[in-house]
Amino acid sequence: FTSVFIIALYIPPSANTREVLQELYGAISELQNVHPDGLFIVAGDFNHANLRPIVRRSKPLLKQVRTWPEGAISALQDCFEQTTWITFTVNLEEYTASVTGYISKCIDDVTVSKNITTRPNQKPWMPAEVRMLLRTRDSAFRAAQNNVAAEKSIPPQNDQVLCLTAADVRHTLRGVNPRKAAGPDNIPGRVLRECADQLADVLTDIFNISLSCAVVPTCFKTTTIVPMPKKPTVSCLNDYRPIALTSIIMKCFERLIMRHIKTQLPPSLDPLQFAYRPNRSTDDAISTTLHLALTHLEKKGTYVRMLFTDFSSAFNTIVPQHLIGKLSLLGLNISLCNWILDFLTGRPQFVWIGSSTSNTTTLSTGAPQGSVLSPLLFTLLTYDCAAMHSSNHIIKFADDTTVVGLINKDNESAYREEVQELVSWCKVNNLYLNVDKTKEMVVDFRRA
Repeated sequence: FTSVFIIALYIPPSANTREVLQELYGAISELQNVHPDGLFIVAGDFNHANLRPIVRRSKPLLKQVRTWPEGAISALQDCFEQTTWITFTVNLEEYTASVTGYISKCIDDVTVSKNITTRPNQKPWMPAEVRMLLRTRDSAFRAAQNNVAAEKSIPPQNDQVLCLTAADVRHTLRGVNPRKAAGPDNIPGRVLRECADQLADVLTDIFNISLSCAVVPTCFKTTTIVPMPKKPTVSCLNDYRPIALTSIIMKCFERLIMRHIKTQLPPSLDPLQFAYRPNRSTDDAISTTLHLALTHLEKKGTYVRMLFTDFSSAFNTIVPQHLIGKLSLLGLNISLCNWILDFLTGRPQFVWIGSSTSNTTTLSTGAPQGSVLSPLLFTLLTYDCAAMHSSNHIIKFADDTTVVGLINKDNESAYREEVQELVSWCKVNNLYLNVDKTKEMVVDFRRA
């Protein structure tokens, strides 16, 4: 804007509103003729002026929510306690579908669904409790104004099969975040957390059958994709961020598998990978990079080149069979490798927008977004991405990879070979470098 005009306006209740607005319109029009690229802000007390906005507000959305009456959790616990789960046992697919369907039905029986209206300015960090307090405050304020009518309020490598214990499953269920969104099975985290004692045995049975057969039930692999806009105005598909919702039960299952995999990995594996390793973090990755660079720069005639790489849809390009080959080399037993292969293949997913859903498509490449295991599996895929030359270091945090080249006497041959080798490694592992987002930084304190 070439200029900014802030206009303070007061229209008394007894004034002729039409004449005041015409006067205001004329004054602003004159200023706009002189400053066509200016910004005009009109603020104040308009009283009874009936101004219609040119830019319309987004329409309120009708949303169905589940309410939990007092005693609902106790009723669920009693229901699950008295259930003879063995009656559901047929095969793994039907067993899992029957159990999850039964849990969902029991939840429907003890809860109440109602429709609420959500508005565009209703932010996720303003929970129902805060909104209710704000409404109470506003109601008290309006009650003091006898001439103001009340407004409506908005409603609020061996072949030994991994065997899990009920105690482990129970502990994992109790750690579920009750505020996380439910997956396609519509079983909320609150039920799994509150009914952990009642559901631990049947879920342990399902998990162990799945591991022994090396088959993941289809309903556990199903993913709901919810597109969320990255910015207020959406102009193309790239302006949406796909949010993947998977079964919370499956996430508990994955968490147990992840703990087991971590115990099978040698402590010395990929020392410069700082993600999903005990006692490591992003701070450690940054500190290591800075230490390598600054220590080298203390020497005479040296400088540092850093290549910050970005992979295009890194998780989506993983080839499951190639990953399984690496997991076998790391010593994971055959049965677990086969289970992971089944977990990564034949994954149904569909898009959900409002009350509409797309057709279901089945994927057999990549690692599922939003899952617990996918980031760990990616780090295991890249464990052999290591520097060839002693003067170079490859620092990693999941898919964020930095090549640090410590240059002496203008000899960059080792660094250039390293970058070329990284490109070749990416081709072999079906990963694609995003050239537009890959950046290089040169740190050189030498005098020109």
